Amino acid sequence: MDGSGKVLVATDGGLSVSANSGASFTNVTVPATPRGIYAQGSTWYAPTSQGLAISTDAGVSWVSYNGAQGVPPPANDVWFSP
Repeated sequence: MDGSGKVLVATDGGLSVSANSGASFTNVTVPATPRGIYAQGSTWYAPTSQGLAISTDAGVSWVSYNGAQGVPPPANDVWFSP
């Protein structure tokens, strides 16, 4: 769940987001299939087979970090400390 209460679910088909406590979901485009999804406020972190994808605007846009940025793919997990 992100800071606004959205439910986030990583699936084999991508990222699904619910703004109504799971009553319905919409798909959000992520640069690669997420292996998980983690959120702090509106910043979302998605480990993927291509590295780490980070969105700072609740999934509207993403920046990918891969081997060139020091995150060798695949990224299998994310941990952060607020």
